[in-house]
Amino acid sequence: MKFTKKKIGLFVLLLFVFIVGGILGLGTSSYLYYRHVFSNMADETAINVSTQLSYLCLLRIGDVNTAIEHMETAVDTGIVNITQTPNIPQTDYRYRTLRSVKTYRQFYPSRPENPELSEALKNIPRIEESEFKCESPLCRLVKYHSSKDDD
Repeated sequence: MKFTKKKIGLFVLLLFVFIVGGILGLGTSSYLYYRHVFSNMADETAINVSTQLSYLCLLRIGDVNTAIEHMETAVDTGIVNITQTPNIPQTDYRYRTLRSVKTYRQFYPSRPENPELSEALKNIPRIEESEFKCESPLCRLVKYHSSKDDD
């Protein structure tokens, strides 16, 4: 009888150690995830805000062309990064974004020509005017250019 009580006691102690270890591991990993992942997200947001602030400053001082050049370069770089990231599945949102950039770049090609961007958008169809369902800025730009071509 004592031998089985020892086994039960050892089993309970082992179970207790695994439960406490699991709780401590879960708490530690949650803390580290929160600290590092959310910290990176906050840094990324700060970078985006800083970039947008630079664009706003350029626009406020009337340097529209430089602002457009910086924004287009950022878009091109982002598209190349999106398409060159290995082992991630293509999502509808990314595909629509690629189509939007392809449509924009039909009217305003990269200067100088960006071969990486051309390769990234090679098999992406542009959005036709008939496909737009709302009055997005891109839709308005396409309509603007089509009305300009009619004149």
